[in-house]
Amino acid sequence: MSKNITSTCTDAATAPPIAMPNCTEGCGNVSIPYPFGIGSNISCYLNDWFEIECRQDNNYTSSRPFLKRLKLEVLSISFDRGKQLVEVRNPVTFFCCEGKETRQPPDLEGTPFVYYA
Repeated sequence: MSKNITSTCTDAATAPPIAMPNCTEGCGNVSIPYPFGIGSNISCYLNDWFEIECRQDNNYTSSRPFLKRLKLEVLSISFDRGKQLVEVRNPVTFFCCEGKETRQPPDLEGTPFVYYA
């Protein structure tokens, strides 16, 4: 299951969908536009909330982007009606012992992101 989150950073919502100069432009099949960015060069992303970690699979045949601080896999980053949308894989959280399962999206309070439907 995936969810959309959007950045509450207004400058990010109007920025063109390109990476900063000398920064990695994508991970796997996902384009990574500023304010998001990859790597140790902090000028590639707005702040640590926007840092993308590009993880290799076990066979090193593909890579997948993750929002590093939130530990959420990024499926796409796009712009729609002045908003920057980030589609993330929605984790499933399992709670304890009696075989009960709960789907609980991560808490975005205190982050620059909000859920968007």
